[in-house]
Amino acid sequence: MFGFSGVPFAGAQTLYYLPAMDSALLAVVGATPLPGRIAARCAQCRGMTIIQPAVLLALLLVCTAYLVDGSFNPFLYFRF
Repeated sequence: MFGFSGVPFAGAQTLYYLPAMDSALLAVVGATPLPGRIAARCAQCRGMTIIQPAVLLALLLVCTAYLVDGSFNPFLYFRF
């Protein structure tokens, strides 16, 4: 199951699908205490009043880009 008995841990198919699983990998990292520790350290910085809105705006733009990319369906307009 984990690479024992001569079976490889990750094959060619795993490496092929890995870039498509970016949100799952981000969720795995987000489930650890690491983001909380980083946020606690960054809360003490002086430039946080500028950095935090910039990061939130970047996240908003990335989420909007994902929504726009996944919502185009040319056959939707043939229904009307």
